Amino acid sequence: MDTTRPDGSMRADRREGVELSRRDLLPAALLGAGAMGLLAGAARAGPLNPPAGPVASGGRTLQEIYDKITPGDPRTPVNATTCPGDANAQFIIATPGSYYMTASHTVSGKVVVRITASDVVLDLNGFTLHVSTNSAPAVDCGPVTMVTVRNGVLRGLGGVNLTNAALAVVERLVVFGSSGTSIGAGRATVSDCRVTLASTTGACVSVGSESLVQRCVCSGGGTGVATGSGSMIADCEATSAQATSAGGGFFLGNGGAIVRCVARQCGNGILAGENCTIEGCNATGCTTGISVGQFCRVIGCNTAGSISAGIAATNSSDIRECTCSGDSALATGLAAINVTGSGSRIERNTTIGGRRGIRCTATGNMIASNFCRGATGTGSPSANYDIVAGNDVGPLTSASGAISAWANITF
Repeated sequence: MDTTRPDGSMRADRREGVELSRRDLLPAALLGAGAMGLLAGAARAGPLNPPAGPVASGGRTLQEIYDKITPGDPRTPVNATTCPGDANAQFIIATPGSYYMTASHTVSGKVVVRITASDVVLDLNGFTLHVSTNSAPAVDCGPVTMVTVRNGVLRGLGGVNLTNAALAVVERLVVFGSSGTSIGAGRATVSDCRVTLASTTGACVSVGSESLVQRCVCSGGGTGVATGSGSMIADCEATSAQATSAGGGFFLGNGGAIVRCVARQCGNGILAGENCTIEGCNATGCTTGISVGQFCRVIGCNTAGSISAGIAATNSSDIRECTCSGDSALATGLAAINVTGSGSRIERNTTIGGRRGIRCTATGNMIASNFCRGATGTGSPSANYDIVAGNDVGPLTSASGAISAWANITF
């Protein structure tokens, strides 16, 4: 809005407003100038004659700063004062809590750490526990509940034995050169461990019922991973586990599952009880690739170079979408897929080479939509399909001659 009068003068209220603003700004300007002067004076202040002697820092060290901003470690170090031992154990943890190792230890003829209290977490903190003589474990426990052992190396004859714990967790351990069972527990979760077992007996990992073993790598021994009933094994590898009866690469109790696991150069690659699921697994160069009890599912697995059967099953099993290559080449009476009972479904599998493709010695099975070729042995009606009468078998034909979706392809 125009505030200028016709004669060119400014209206009084507008002029007064300008003058009022200038009056308000003057004290603020003076105050700012005074503050700057004070700050400049403070910056120049200081003793003209400093005290004699060397100049010392008045600041804090990095460690002092870290200690100030970081709360203290609530865990207890394992040593002779906090965890005094006895003739049978170097250290004994007798009070619930979280503990950690502060150094590596080598002992002879006794346990390094024994846990006699429930609700204990033991962090090896990257150190090594070494049992040089005797087969005592490096870590064991009494009849307790909820024990965790993690983050370290166990060498020599001793592993970790938590079979007396009602609940246990073992994770991120390297166990090398032990005899017997390297990692033993009852109801437990075992994760991210690597075990090399020097002997040809014992188990790298052995747990009880309702357990989980995952992401572990095992070499040597009689068994790579053994579980009780209702357990699961996932994403593990077992090599050179030599047992051919109750063991081998993986031994799975009744009602369990094993997924995405690899067995190489083992006795049994995978040996499972009843009512189990084996899915997405691989067994190479084993005596028997995969052997299951009744009521099992074997889905999407691969076997290769098995001395006897690639996949062996008894009654009422479901074997689907598996590939078996070069199995049973040295076994006179077996096959890549060898079924000795009734009531099984054998569908959409592939067998290549070996002595026989699919062999069924009992009646009442369904065999459909498979692909078998190159078997070198004998069988009825052929080496690729050695199946007794009384089974429901899709037509045996070449792919070009198949007119049924259930046809079994052979050449």
